[in-house]
Amino acid sequence: MFVPSVLVLATYLLGVGAAVRLFRGRLRMLALLSAALLLVTVPFAGWHLLVPAGIAAGVLLLGGASRRIRGGEGVRRS
Repeated sequence: MFVPSVLVLATYLLGVGAAVRLFRGRLRMLALLSAALLLVTVPFAGWHLLVPAGIAAGVLLLGGASRRIRGGEGVRRS
């Protein structure tokens, strides 16, 4: 079961990316180090990375469709 491992990798990458954006100082440096080490493992996932990319594309497409159906109500973006 390699696909679930790739989904964990993608989730972890998103979390580390959020940490880089949210933290300051030493914590941000640790998050950057974690992201760099994680990015070393990404090429080994190969074509399996298409699975989380496809899921993300589907969520983005369906999210836009649901906002159009509801008349634009929902999450406010500033």
